[in-house]
Amino acid sequence: MATIIFSSTALAGEVDVIPADWKLENYTDNGTIKVFNVADDTNNVCTSFHMESATTESKNRFWSTVLAAKASNSRMFVRYVESDSASCEISSFGQKSTS
Repeated sequence: MATIIFSSTALAGEVDVIPADWKLENYTDNGTIKVFNVADDTNNVCTSFHMESATTESKNRFWSTVLAAKASNSRMFVRYVESDSASCEISSFGQKSTS
């Protein structure tokens, strides 16, 4: 018998969207990246994303992925963990294949 444990403090999810309307901000005091205007057709619970604990390389890769998806009008995915009612911590991301 398998046991499934759900945490009441963190829900996981994923958005799959063309990030054309996303607004990105970088806070230099603590290196946090915030993403606003997050919307997709899956009624995700997050209205914004953030990356606080990621490495500098991961944050740079995120910026590059978003800009590439914007420039090519292609989809990307963002997997997240809900950290509060409005903002979610990014746990994984990538650009979707166009084929």
